[in-house]
Amino acid sequence: HFSQSPKKLRGMRRLCMEIGVEWHELHYLFEVRFVASETRAVRHFLADLAAIVLYLRREHAALETEKTVKAKITGWLRRITTFKFVATLITQLDIDEALTKFSVRSQGDSTLWFFYSDNRDELFSDLTLLKEDLGSNGRRLLPQLRAGELHSIPDSEMKDGGAFSMEEDLGFGS
Repeated sequence: HFSQSPKKLRGMRRLCMEIGVEWHELHYLFEVRFVASETRAVRHFLADLAAIVLYLRREHAALETEKTVKAKITGWLRRITTFKFVATLITQLDIDEALTKFSVRSQGDSTLWFFYSDNRDELFSDLTLLKEDLGSNGRRLLPQLRAGELHSIPDSEMKDGGAFSMEEDLGFGS
């Protein structure tokens, strides 16, 4: 949506300045090829979620927005403001971080073929731990999500120093 329209991207940047948050530049969330790119895209999406929802709601409310665009926005908002969607992204981020670590080590110039089995074993260990317990992102963000808030935008970046309420600002639970 934002990557295909310079006007919408400028509007999103203005909105972020208005509400006092840093825009993290989404990177084709559903079109990434490499694990590190997906990890960055998911992390940025979670950090920018409140601003994205606010922007889409404003665009939806604008009188000049075409009906077909409004229909798309309605579907996007319905999807990205569900507890399940956000919780899945949070847990996926923990998985992606383990995969990124493996990928970087395996593709590094200093990695020799006989290190591969150690790297693979560490990946399996990391993924096994995630089967048994939440990763660092899950431990930090899922309790907030369950409480109806999401401190995905670092509090230091927020104008008012607070988190967005999931029900009031993002529409969770509705």
